[in-house]
Amino acid sequence: PPFVAGAMWAGVRAPAVVLAPPTSLLVARVKDRVGHAGGVHGAQGARMAAGSAKRLVPPKYEEMFELLSRASTADAANDLADSYRRVLPPKEKDGGGRKVAEVAGPRRKRDFVLTSSPEVSSDQSAPAVMLPPVSLGTQKVGKKAAPSVVAAAIRAGLNAIDTAPTYSNEAEVGRGIAESKGAKGGRGCFVTVKVPKRAASPWQVREEVTASLDRLGLTSADILLLHWPCDLIEMGALGAVWSEMENLLSEGKCRSLGVSNFSVGALRALLPLCKSARPAVNQIERHPLLPQWDVVDFCTRQGVTVQAHTPLGGGRAELLEHPLVVRVAELAGWTAGQVLLLWNLGHGVPVAAKATGEEHMAQVAQLLEAEAMLTPEHMEMLNMIALEKGAGTSMRFVAPPFMYKSGATYSWGERPPTKR
Repeated sequence: PPFVAGAMWAGVRAPAVVLAPPTSLLVARVKDRVGHAGGVHGAQGARMAAGSAKRLVPPKYEEMFELLSRASTADAANDLADSYRRVLPPKEKDGGGRKVAEVAGPRRKRDFVLTSSPEVSSDQSAPAVMLPPVSLGTQKVGKKAAPSVVAAAIRAGLNAIDTAPTYSNEAEVGRGIAESKGAKGGRGCFVTVKVPKRAASPWQVREEVTASLDRLGLTSADILLLHWPCDLIEMGALGAVWSEMENLLSEGKCRSLGVSNFSVGALRALLPLCKSARPAVNQIERHPLLPQWDVVDFCTRQGVTVQAHTPLGGGRAELLEHPLVVRVAELAGWTAGQVLLLWNLGHGVPVAAKATGEEHMAQVAQLLEAEAMLTPEHMEMLNMIALEKGAGTSMRFVAPPFMYKSGATYSWGERPPTKR
């Protein structure tokens, strides 16, 4: 009932939730069950459950659903339930006459639970890794400004920092993290570290990660992302590099693993190579001009959290000043930047966004404090941007030539219009 009540109140047109535990777990539970009213228990019930699970056809974004959520672990199911608790009004009542808030339970910030597939996770008792909804992106943040920018962001309540060695500012970012210890938030800072494109062998991966942690002044990262797929797939080194990342995970050098800029084809190449951990995150460029529904849909079905980088289009007017973005901002009472962040969050996609000014940081913090949401109508208006005739569908603001190779599994396809 809380799922349906929350969905109806939020205006979700098709309130449906797919709880998809591994078939082996489902079968084991049904087999051990006794006294089920429908007779679905014991060995016969287990066979029925296995058949039903096999026939389950999950919905797809291509069917024009506005939001799909899939839970395959207990932590993910609890997080999904809590997502619906957040939208329940405190005074309305459910069908049984109880206040909905009493049915739903307490509200909390909308962190995202990161999980690996249970079939390959090496430690099911390990605590869940929680990814904050907004991370501070540090690309193109100058060395001189980085310490103060990072410290100010954390003081403002942005407790997640996205880094990479190719941003050439890890040491300065690390100083900002160190300066902000004990700042607002009450918990440690969530730090993303990346394995750069140049790391093409296990020893290079270990060397790069060790150097990044040293520069950042950390002993471990919250998540370690493989920055680009292209060279590794071309060289046949993807499996070896991922295996070394799994080793670093088991050694405590990071708490979870993920990838960045992976297409569906690149993910399909990686997943069979995973041994002890699958990617928990795929960080991709995503905004209303580049919704990437195919990647979001595939990741949803695989239990991979999509995180959006460049959610504001690099500050380009083509996105921030788009008439529909401006109109939604006016209607919702937010800035254009806030609206674009809420669009991704409304699709269940956390973001990594650059914010160097205190005013912008305050605007992001305001969204988190208010647990703001766009209405379904506003979400639909923004969804229409990529479908507009002549609007430059699939416009990328980050489009390196090496990600476009005809026939390559990792390729982003035909190179779309770009803005530089």
